[in-house]
Amino acid sequence: MKNKTMFSQYSWWDFAKVVGVTLVVYYIYVLWTYYREDIREWISNRGSQPPQPAPIEEEEDSSALYSVKSYAGVPSEQTPQPIPDDNNHTDLTGLIANQEQAFTIPLTGEVQRPAEQSLTQLLSAGQRIQTNQQGVLVANDPTDKDAERLATVINQQQEHRQAFKDISFTR
Repeated sequence: MKNKTMFSQYSWWDFAKVVGVTLVVYYIYVLWTYYREDIREWISNRGSQPPQPAPIEEEEDSSALYSVKSYAGVPSEQTPQPIPDDNNHTDLTGLIANQEQAFTIPLTGEVQRPAEQSLTQLLSAGQRIQTNQQGVLVANDPTDKDAERLATVINQQQEHRQAFKDISFTR
């Protein structure tokens, strides 16, 4: 028969008192160890004015530290010329750009976003692709753009998966 009277002689009130005293001792230790200088400063400055925060210094102008010597792909002796727009011709030679104002250049061109296709069109395009001798997916008919695009996407995904084949994922 086990003796269960070991903890029954202490009430919950006794337990709460022990935990409360332990917490008070712990917080006094933490305050003394980590905040001793702050407490001393607070006690010594109780009657005086609180210290004013230091003014925020302005950032220095660093624009003179950086300059563009050349552009990638453009020889340094050539200056890139803007493409003139038929509606709004902009001549940028000798232009000084003010950093405080927005600087924009009109870009001309058309953006063609691919239209979404239904699931049946996607499945139909998937049926019109095959694997060649190298194991790469290609369209049955080279003029079939939908099947060719689907084969390209699947091939790209296969290439990315091959890049991670030697890495073991544990999670």
